[in-house]
Amino acid sequence: MPIQRLLTGALLCALLPAASLCAKEQRGLLPEDDGVARDLPVHVVVMQPRLRPQFRYNYLDTSLAGINAGNSLYGGGGVGYGQAMGAGLVGGLIAGAIINGAEKAAAKNAVRRPYQLIEQARCDLPLGESHQAAIANALQHAGWSKLGPIAGHVLKPGEDGDDVAAKDDPRYVFTLSTSLAADFSALITTIDTAAYVADAGRKAGRNAAWKDSLVVVSDGLWLPAKSQVDIERMLAAEQQRYAASGADELIEKVNAAGANASRKDRKRALLMASDHRENLVEARSEGWSEASTAMRRAALWSEQDCARLNRTLQSNLEQAGEMVQALLRHSLAAPGDAQGLQALPTQAAVIGSTGADPQVIGETRVSAGLPEGVVVDEAAPAQQRVIEALPGGTYVSRLSGENITLGYRHMVLEE
Repeated sequence: MPIQRLLTGALLCALLPAASLCAKEQRGLLPEDDGVARDLPVHVVVMQPRLRPQFRYNYLDTSLAGINAGNSLYGGGGVGYGQAMGAGLVGGLIAGAIINGAEKAAAKNAVRRPYQLIEQARCDLPLGESHQAAIANALQHAGWSKLGPIAGHVLKPGEDGDDVAAKDDPRYVFTLSTSLAADFSALITTIDTAAYVADAGRKAGRNAAWKDSLVVVSDGLWLPAKSQVDIERMLAAEQQRYAASGADELIEKVNAAGANASRKDRKRALLMASDHRENLVEARSEGWSEASTAMRRAALWSEQDCARLNRTLQSNLEQAGEMVQALLRHSLAAPGDAQGLQALPTQAAVIGSTGADPQVIGETRVSAGLPEGVVVDEAAPAQQRVIEALPGGTYVSRLSGENITLGYRHMVLEE
């Protein structure tokens, strides 16, 4: 039984990060709300204009630094015991701000390099129009055809989704986000709904009358064991990157200047040479590291003019639309249950590394919940896509055997 099926109720909420699935318990849409809900102006808010990755960051309470160091279920940032204890001993807001700022920067830097592959291939797909259309289509197919025009908003960096409509106006807000998991294993689409209803004074309160949260996790992208072909590919990519970086020219400049070389140039040359050595060591390693796994997945997402990303985004939005329809028709399962959205066997593709082009390995089934590269006997049960109803009014559509982290879906790289 996958671990997420065991983490229910209070235990699940205790283990997830602060910006997680388990916000304060909030009632969702009920059948008796339909009359009011259908008359509310609809706002569709898309949280970022283009596809971006999540990053693993949890706020560290420096007063408990010695306890929290290294104990995060989701490994959010890698605070060492010495560093965390130092922050705890120093104490105070300044120490906490320094530690948390450094950890947040490190978490962002960890996803920037693989995301550059996505950007360079122009696979940072636009999200606004497709996400707004998904909600409009879902509302229409759910029989909410009497709705007036839907107000669409695509937020720019720094904009706040709470400011798209007047605070006192009645409204039904659908807030959408699609992002790459921090390890680049999947696309995750989130729809958070909140309804603000007019009171006797004809003003809508600032507290939502009901909220729901819908999450679609794509099929995971898993790698087989690292092969010699992978090693050679990584070595070639690193040599190409290094040649284009200008490091050799800078090193020659520093050597020619000798003692007169600027401190800035010397420091930068040493860093570029050190990075190159470390990347070569990682390329020659027989196993995938966390960083090289993310890089390889980013490359696979970007291949063939972003074909895999485009297919996966379309699939996520189709499933998200079906979940919205089910929500409005009150056909989602009660919390603690699971129901099939499309209870069909799902073939998880293992990307082969035996040639220049990726390929699906025969009809071999894999379990994405197992370590990467582990192939399961063909008689193993096929994965099914299910909707899980979790505490806090959250519904998750995912493969039944996958353990892709959901706690960072609101921590998305902005720049």
